[in-house]
Amino acid sequence: QIDEKAIIRDGLKQEISKQVVRKKLSKLRHLVLKEAIHPSYLDSLFPRLLQLFKPQQVMYNGGIANIKQWKISCYLEVMPGGVPTTEPNLDLLDLFRPLLQTCNDLFLFWYRQQHACNKNTKSNNNNNNNNNTNTK
Repeated sequence: QIDEKAIIRDGLKQEISKQVVRKKLSKLRHLVLKEAIHPSYLDSLFPRLLQLFKPQQVMYNGGIANIKQWKISCYLEVMPGGVPTTEPNLDLLDLFRPLLQTCNDLFLFWYRQQHACNKNTKSNNNNNNNNNTNTK
């Protein structure tokens, strides 16, 4: 298990919170966070990525552009029933799992920040409307 501090830069979550408010005031929703993931961490993954990357050969029915065999990318996760059928590279998935989990956690943190004010505003408006209805 890799510590999140080794992957993301210091103060990132505080920056997300600030930027969400700033973007909302500007009527924007998305953020761009420069070097959110430590470049040195990403660089450390690269040599192992090169070792583990194995393009897969797949056969297409009838071929595309008259080529029936294709070398395609290497996948970390595969949905069942995909076309073409491939197998996930579990070694690569293990390598990238801490990064994927960190990205999921950061997205969830951003999403909660993004929608927290909206939820409160809607519920406050509904409460105000209900109060107005009750007093009439």
